[in-house]
Amino acid sequence: MRAEVEGGADAALLVRRVRGPFKGGVIIGKEAGGRVQVEEAFEKLPNPPSNLAITAVYAFSARSMSAISSVKPGRTGESELTDGISELAKEGRVVALVMDDDEVWLSVGNPEAYHNSLNVSYELAKTHVRDRGARKSKYQQRNDQAGQDQEGSRSQFRNPQMEMIRFHLARGVDSPQHL
Repeated sequence: MRAEVEGGADAALLVRRVRGPFKGGVIIGKEAGGRVQVEEAFEKLPNPPSNLAITAVYAFSARSMSAISSVKPGRTGESELTDGISELAKEGRVVALVMDDDEVWLSVGNPEAYHNSLNVSYELAKTHVRDRGARKSKYQQRNDQAGQDQEGSRSQFRNPQMEMIRFHLARGVDSPQHL
């Protein structure tokens, strides 16, 4: 997405193809090879014109900020980001990248979805750590063991959330409630 903005787009969005009506934002546009030239974005329509759901992952150019900040409250009574995206799309400088069907999208739009996403991401991380350990060479395993034995050692994970999950897994924590 960053490459799209650095390449001249004012905005790049990540979208996911969904089945059935979607209650959030959607886009319409010309699709080719997993990339959509966005023509318009809509928010919370009763009958959305598309099944390309906006996942709330964006990249914006500096220039796009003035267009987005000038959006007036619309049909919902709120200033919607999708209205700003539609304004930018009129100039043909908004693209969307379509997620592959096997990629995971975890919605966090309400408390229940957020809780579910924590559980799912925890399970995915646990599986990743377990699977990754099975594929390591003896040299990597020895270095990992040495790193676990020395407090403050640098982790193989650069993401602090993954490091926390790894820390708890190494100590036998098996439930995200403990995190």
